[in-house]
Amino acid sequence: MFLTFAGLEGHVPSRALEAGFQYWDAAVLPAPVPWYLVSVIRKGKGGRHETLFVASESMLVDLLNEVQGGSVIGLVKFDAGSGSRRPWKMTELSEVWCDARLPEGTRLFFRLPGEATLRDASLMLTKDQQRGWLLAKVSDVEVLTA
Repeated sequence: MFLTFAGLEGHVPSRALEAGFQYWDAAVLPAPVPWYLVSVIRKGKGGRHETLFVASESMLVDLLNEVQGGSVIGLVKFDAGSGSRRPWKMTELSEVWCDARLPEGTRLFFRLPGEATLRDASLMLTKDQQRGWLLAKVSDVEVLTA
């Protein structure tokens, strides 16, 4: 997992920084595991907007438990496709549920925007309406930039 902030960014011309421009040089995502891109606003840290890549269910559960009282404003799941070129599939999520009784890799369940039922870790529809407890619901908070 990594956190983006000004000290980790590449050399950005000062005019671009003043305009709020940011970029990442690169991110290497090993294909065997799904990755999650999470945008949060934490309480108690001046409402700072953070964007993080998370590489496992356990890390995602820990992060979402940690930001309780704050807001999850964006949540995207990345899965590598099959085949030698492995194109990545990106899925926007609106809720994350967890059943801690299940083994790693199968304990998370997701609700996609506009859907009523949950999907399992492989994004297949489930028959259960609820599984475990709600970890995060993506909020409708608007992030205002100066």
